[in-house]
Amino acid sequence: MEDNMRKAFDAIRAEDALKQTTLSHLKEKVFDPTPKSKKIFNTLKPRFYARMIVATSLVVLLLFVGSFSYNSYFTAYAYVDIDINPSIGLSLNQFDRVISVSAYNDEGQDIVSAVDLEHKTYEDATKLLVDQIHTAGYAQGDDALTVTVQSPDATKQTHIIEALQKDLSSCVEQHMVSNVSVFPVDSSTKMASHNLNVSPARYMAVQEANVVDPTINMEGCRNMSLTQIKQHHTNVINAQNTDDTLPIGPTESCQNMHNGSSHHHD
Repeated sequence: MEDNMRKAFDAIRAEDALKQTTLSHLKEKVFDPTPKSKKIFNTLKPRFYARMIVATSLVVLLLFVGSFSYNSYFTAYAYVDIDINPSIGLSLNQFDRVISVSAYNDEGQDIVSAVDLEHKTYEDATKLLVDQIHTAGYAQGDDALTVTVQSPDATKQTHIIEALQKDLSSCVEQHMVSNVSVFPVDSSTKMASHNLNVSPARYMAVQEANVVDPTINMEGCRNMSLTQIKQHHTNVINAQNTDDTLPIGPTESCQNMHNGSSHHHD
């Protein structure tokens, strides 16, 4: 009986030893890695960090590229201003797409309200504008279409001018206007006209007219066509040569001309 109890006790002690050995083994392998386990972990750790660095770098690069592309698309790189009497300005990005449209007078606002120009190429946009100007009754056969181009990139500026000259030549052929003039302006002229909220062509025409007739000013001639402003300039010179009396007062003289010969849709 006693021997049997001792054997049972010894058996129990043997199970405890096994449990203790097992626990010690697990502790060493899981909670206190052996040098071999540490070696494996240390080998994997640099790979993990390397992958994290690569992934983070890619995210940063994508964000940078996305931000750069967005800023590039919505940054004005060239300006195309169209004037006949509706006076309208287009801002282009470096991809030759329209990113903003400006109406310099009431007639211009009528036109830009009727057409969707943003994100179109400048060629498509100018064609749509001229068609709408003609449809609305602003462009008669004896009116001249003037387009100015300004860009810090001389090559791009020349390319736009040549493309527009070719595209808009059909306006004369279809008797929509009497002639089309496309030419460059410098940044100072563009800035000066921008500050007065007029097109560069209108700004230069009024400046030239003001030399021979100081009563002419920008506000008085804002809603006149360029043809009218230039014709007034010519009339003043002719009158001075023949000593004829000229009307005085910029608003009165310009408004009289505008009312007498302006074109407007019904």
